[in-house]
This record gives sequence, structure tokens and C-alpha cells, in this order.
Amino acid sequence: MIIPRLNSLGSQDDATALINLSKIGKNNPIASFMEVASTIDGDRLAVVVEKMQELQESLEASMVEDSANEQASQASFVGLVNDLELTLNQVSHALQTASSDLEQA
Repeated sequence: MIIPRLNSLGSQDDATALINLSKIGKNNPIASFMEVASTIDGDRLAVVVEKMQELQESLEASMVEDSANEQASQASFVGLVNDLELTLNQVSHALQTASSDLEQA
């Protein structure tokens, strides 16, 4: 949302930006950011936009990786629960066998 708006910004002088900032107030930080950004040199603003795009791409890649890791963790957890249930059943069966053998002895 911010990146496209930054790309479409026109340059304005500091005084105009300050007047517009006073009209915006504290309730809209994105609009305030846009006003301040409109006073920055075009080349520097392009660098800021590029860095923000890199951050966005990195965040999106991180979210995809986190989702894959979450799915792998869930599958691993289900596997561990199944292993514990199998072990419990085997121990219970061994206990029953041992108890039966003890009674017979």
C-alpha cells in the first residue's frame, strides 16, 4: 500500500509539507509519512522505495518459509504422537504378558 503511493509522489517544498502535516494531525501516520517523503530528493526516494520493496520481498519469502516449517513441524509432531502411542501399546502388551506369566508361575 505504501510502496505504490511512494512511487507516485510528486516533489513539494518543506513549507507546503509542514502545512499539510499540521492538517493531517497525529491520526494518520501513513499520510504523514507520505508528506515527509514528498520533500525528499527523487533519487533518494527511489533508494528508499527500492529498500522497502526488498524488505517486502524478504518478508513474503520469510512467511512462505515459516509456513513450510510450520507444516513440517506439525507433521513431525503427529509422527511423534503416533510413535508414543505405539510405544504405549507395546509396553501395555508387554506388561499384560509379564503379568500373565507371573500368575502362571
